[in-house]
Amino acid sequence: LTPGVSGRDARGDAAGVRRLFLAATRGVLYLAVPLNLGVWFLGRAFLARWVGPDLADASFPAAAVLALALAVGVAQSAAARVLYGLGRLRWFARLAVLEAMANVGLTAALVGPFGVVGAAVAAAGPNVLFCAAVVGLTRRAVGVGRREYATAWAGPLAAGLVPAAVWWGLGAVPATWGGIAATAAAGLAPYAVVVVLIERRHSPRRPSNSV
Repeated sequence: LTPGVSGRDARGDAAGVRRLFLAATRGVLYLAVPLNLGVWFLGRAFLARWVGPDLADASFPAAAVLALALAVGVAQSAAARVLYGLGRLRWFARLAVLEAMANVGLTAALVGPFGVVGAAVAAAGPNVLFCAAVVGLTRRAVGVGRREYATAWAGPLAAGLVPAAVWWGLGAVPATWGGIAATAAAGLAPYAVVVVLIERRHSPRRPSNSV
């Protein structure tokens, strides 16, 4: 992504940079959204199979909190690559320092009364704010408005309703590797079909040959 942005920026292809930014955001979200949902719907069964039911019950709330930041964090990674390609990293670096400071401060304040869940909140909260700020910086740098950027989220979020509905309908996930894999596949197979259908709308149409 970064070399592509640098090359387009060097040629003065601002529209190309915007298209690449939106396409990259959409692409990484197609991977992050089902993973995010998978933590919520399948995470407890996975942990129960991996570390045992008792530790799963203790650790799953923290995993669920951290998953809240997953999608926006992945979207930020695409935005950060664009900033790298444009060479505009001053505010990115400052925001990263502020995130680290907020993380340390919140961890000290929350880990005592809330334990591992407090530590998860201390990590996820500043990270979400940092990611949102980086996305905002990138949008302004490449000239993408809020509505236009929202379109990059619309497809992945709409497609994510499919595995969410499937996993919700299936109910409790068996804490076995086979049960977890079968449940995951039941939601991801129709998800993949929906993604293909949605992405056909974004594919450039070839001009028809006139006879």
